[in-house]
Amino acid sequence: KELEELKDEYSKFSPELQKSFAGRNISDWIAKQEKAGIGKKAPDFTVFDPKGEKFNFYSVKAKVKLIDFWASWCGPCRASFPHLREMYKLHGEKVNFISVSLDKEEKEWQKAMGEEKLPWSQFLATRALSKEVGKNYNLKSIPTFLFIDPDGKIIFSGHSSDELEAELAKTH
Repeated sequence: KELEELKDEYSKFSPELQKSFAGRNISDWIAKQEKAGIGKKAPDFTVFDPKGEKFNFYSVKAKVKLIDFWASWCGPCRASFPHLREMYKLHGEKVNFISVSLDKEEKEWQKAMGEEKLPWSQFLATRALSKEVGKNYNLKSIPTFLFIDPDGKIIFSGHSSDELEAELAKTH
């Protein structure tokens, strides 16, 4: 609804305003939301597991997915893990939890995984993949949590584990 309202307001801008720096930023934001916003199909991506094996997001079928984009250096990301562990205990059998690290260095990611000991699937996006994933999912900050339905559509996107928990409670 908000996206449609913004598109409507943007269409009322003069051609000069649409071509301005601010106008182009709004246009870019609208395009990204239309590509990977709520109700849209989640873009596919390939990442690596801790053993270096490739993992394709679309290979996980017929299950609700929770994607947690994070990095070892991100304090709020790591602070959310105790809350995510509690959600995993409650919903882990029905929801496929997937954490994707955007760390630039594999050793930093491996170290953080050893410290956190998270019980769900962990993956690393390479530098190039991090940029692609960030662009395709319009990631502006981390942590970012996405809740994806069995058909691959994004039904929640946010940065708060409290909001995520409320969404999980509504759907499960």
